[in-house]
Amino acid sequence: MGESNSFSNLNSIDTRERVSDDSRMELVQDDQEQKEGDEDGNGEYEDETEDEEEDGDGAYAFRFEGEMDPLAFPEDDTFGVQPYQQFERLEHEYGALAERKRKSLSHHHLLPPRESPVNKSRQEGFYGASMEEIMEVMNYGRRKKSRKSRKRGRRKGSKNKLNPEVTRKLGDATLHYAHGRYEEAICVLKEVIRVAPNLPDPYHTLGLIYRKIGDKKKALNFYMLAAHLTPNDSSLWKLLVTWSIEQGNAVQARYCLWKAITADPADMSLRFSRASLYVELGEYQKAAESYEQISRLCPENVEALKTATMFYQKCGQQERSVSILEDYLKSHPSDADLGVVDLLASTCMNNSAHTKALQHIEHAHRVYCAGKELPLYLSIRAGICHVHLGDDKKAESIFSVLQWENVYEHPHLVREVADSLMTLGHYKYALKYYMMLEGIGEDMQQAMRDPPLPNLLKDEEHHHLIIDLCKLLASLKRYWEAIEVINLTLKLASKTLSVEKREELQSLGAQIAYNINDPSHGWDYAQHIVNQNPYSFAAWNCYYKVVSRLGNRQHQAAAREYLEAFKLMPDSPLVNLCVGTALINLALGLRLQNKHRCLLQGLAFLYNNLRLCESSQEALYNIARAYHHLGLVTLAAAYYEKVLAIHEKDYPIPKLPNENPDGMDNQKKNYCDLVREAAYNLHLIYKSSGALDLAGQVL
Repeated sequence: MGESNSFSNLNSIDTRERVSDDSRMELVQDDQEQKEGDEDGNGEYEDETEDEEEDGDGAYAFRFEGEMDPLAFPEDDTFGVQPYQQFERLEHEYGALAERKRKSLSHHHLLPPRESPVNKSRQEGFYGASMEEIMEVMNYGRRKKSRKSRKRGRRKGSKNKLNPEVTRKLGDATLHYAHGRYEEAICVLKEVIRVAPNLPDPYHTLGLIYRKIGDKKKALNFYMLAAHLTPNDSSLWKLLVTWSIEQGNAVQARYCLWKAITADPADMSLRFSRASLYVELGEYQKAAESYEQISRLCPENVEALKTATMFYQKCGQQERSVSILEDYLKSHPSDADLGVVDLLASTCMNNSAHTKALQHIEHAHRVYCAGKELPLYLSIRAGICHVHLGDDKKAESIFSVLQWENVYEHPHLVREVADSLMTLGHYKYALKYYMMLEGIGEDMQQAMRDPPLPNLLKDEEHHHLIIDLCKLLASLKRYWEAIEVINLTLKLASKTLSVEKREELQSLGAQIAYNINDPSHGWDYAQHIVNQNPYSFAAWNCYYKVVSRLGNRQHQAAAREYLEAFKLMPDSPLVNLCVGTALINLALGLRLQNKHRCLLQGLAFLYNNLRLCESSQEALYNIARAYHHLGLVTLAAAYYEKVLAIHEKDYPIPKLPNENPDGMDNQKKNYCDLVREAAYNLHLIYKSSGALDLAGQVL
């Protein structure tokens, strides 16, 4: 069994290692060795990176070098272009240099062993740069790459630290920011940038400050710098995407999306966002290619494939749209989405390939619908194909299923049949189906005007029936069905529900949300509850249960938000506990700088929580749990023993708004006492150290 987790579950975060260097800008390669020594006076740093490529062509990495002023980048139009365009230009230059290098190397291998100076000069003139010049640009300031075969796995870097002066100034700036002294913080951070221009932390903090004082443009530009200095931090790129869209800069958002996808290629939502942005920019060809790429990466996402087909058709690439749909059907020989068959048949029919469309429909009937009826929409398409191929009797037999009884359900199919007959000159038959549409027009308009279930939940008995049904489904662990009932009720009766009834349904949805397999469907309910009841412990407990099930932990972002809360409520025990927990989570990251400082800060907030709670059992347990998770078992054991020496009396269990206050849960004994948890964790410590007699004695 694992450790008892009253203290927030501490998980590590993958934080990008910060790099500091002198005030120059350089195009470098990731797989090159680090510079020996500490030439810029900033101190060295601990760097752990993973080898992502086998070959010698590394990825682009941005650094300041030369006389360039880092603080000039965030200023608008300093170089005649926006900052992201400057970064984009540098990256293009790097790509061009790398390509020239590859061409030169390949050409060099094809040359005879000895080469005359004349030929050498011609070669240099042809490529525009000598090998020495290319290597100087590519590897300036770094040792040449070793020719030894590289080992797989994590590579060890230099075991050094940042300059203590830089560390101290960063701490001072953070304190200035936390206390709202923004001008002082800006001055200190600019001093840090002049000393260590390639350290991302000051740019990130400056972005926070300018965002706080309302200068969103400058905040975005500083974040842009921080993101380029930590290119694998996808959270920064995602934030920049959001801000770029808020500022209406779609082209910049596209650039940031590209960088975010490079940093986190597994996040499909980023690829969907990029494809949608291409559509917004009118770049339908790129949108089609993006959606096709998504469909290849996620073969189960048929909607992406259909969308790609639609945009290929919009670009006039009918053959391409047919090709990708046929490839999908070939890869699903026994079980395919019939919507793809329908789209493929429709595309073929638009290209006047009715024979081919009919073949696809008949194949779907034989293989995918063996022993079952073909869906009506495919049957109608088959009938339209028969009309175009001259088999009117077969088509009439198929169209006979469209009667007055079901025409209300499929008006679009009736229109397709009528239009096809009209196109081919079968006016008599076309008129028959147009008359069907004429007859249902007024009825459909009246149906659209009448609200669905107008008296739903107006009767108190009906409302209680819905509540009891959801509770019964939850007791049977049919949580998803209960959430569906709540969602449907809120949707259908959105204008007739009273505030009290709506609150009760949302409260019930929040309670059920953390039990379903995908709690994101109940996220809105939990968020609404805490927004309406910010001082309710029960509401926050429910909220955190849902959040913990989501598995989406961003400790750096959490620490930032909790520090904002700490500024507003420095004497709140809960806020101090949250800040301390977030900082300890952050410190457990594999690539975080100054882990010890971050740990000490987190523990300081936990001890502040202990002071505010007057050394309560809960506060002592949280400190013990933190030490235990950090591996400081001697300290953990001492605090667990303090917990065991205290007996906590029971208090009423906090309830959510509109929750029954007289439930059976209130009868639990020792609900507030943490003696059992402390004893179990202390026994684990004794057991792991070999003191089995003490472990048994504690239990």
